[in-house]
Formats: sequence, C-alpha cells, structure tokens
Amino acid sequence: MPIQKILTLLFISLLFSACQGQSSSDIDATDTATLKSKSAIYQRVDNATFKEKMQEEHVVILDVRTKGETDRGVIGDATLIDFRSNDFQSRLAELPRDKTYLLYCQSGGRSARAAKLMQEMGFAEIYELERGYGNWE
Repeated sequence: MPIQKILTLLFISLLFSACQGQSSSDIDATDTATLKSKSAIYQRVDNATFKEKMQEEHVVILDVRTKGETDRGVIGDATLIDFRSNDFQSRLAELPRDKTYLLYCQSGGRSARAAKLMQEMGFAEIYELERGYGNWE
C-alpha cells in the first residue's frame, strides 16, 4: 500500500476519533460543577418583579452592601453579607444552593459580581435587583 494512502487513512481515523463526543462517564467533577453553573437561573429584574419574587416560598433576600450602607435600611428581612469583606466567599459557601436568592447592592455592580460568583458556586436560582437599593421604591 503506498505511503500516501496509509497517511490518508491515518488522518481520517484521527479526525474521526477527535470528532467522537465525550461520554458522560468521561466528565469529571470540575465539568459537572461547570454544567450545574451553566444551568442556573440568573436574571436581572426590576422592582416589581423583585417584589413578586419576595412573596414566593424558599426565598432568601441577600444584601451585599457594606455595614454603613445597610445601616440606612434594607429590603425585607435581608441576610447581610458584605461583598467587600474578606470572608464573603466563605459565607456564601455556607448557604444552601437550592433556595431562590434575591440579590442586591447599592447600584448593581457588586450584586452582578456576586451573582456571577454564586452561579460558579452552583446556586440554582438568582434574581438580581437592577440598579440596586438606590433605586428601590
């Protein structure tokens, strides 16, 4: 068999094997965590939707502002975890992943970053208040 045919067959077989899909048994724990975070519900919502969500069961309102900001008021019975604190991520890690989280900060920047982190950590459902507490009615 000429060398060109052998190389062509080798190339085709390599191409075919590279195109094979990964079986579910090949997915490691890191990939599983990534898949979970991609299936999480995350939406940025307006005041009316946020208020509607507050009435649902299994909801946790999460305020990620500083103590100075929360001293001026909070929404509902919010759990306070300062985004800027050194233990922010470890405090998030203590929270159950299967609850619905209503998340806000002062204007939307920190809560957006917190929501992204929560998605990566496997939280199932996150609703972030657009424009934050500063726009709350």
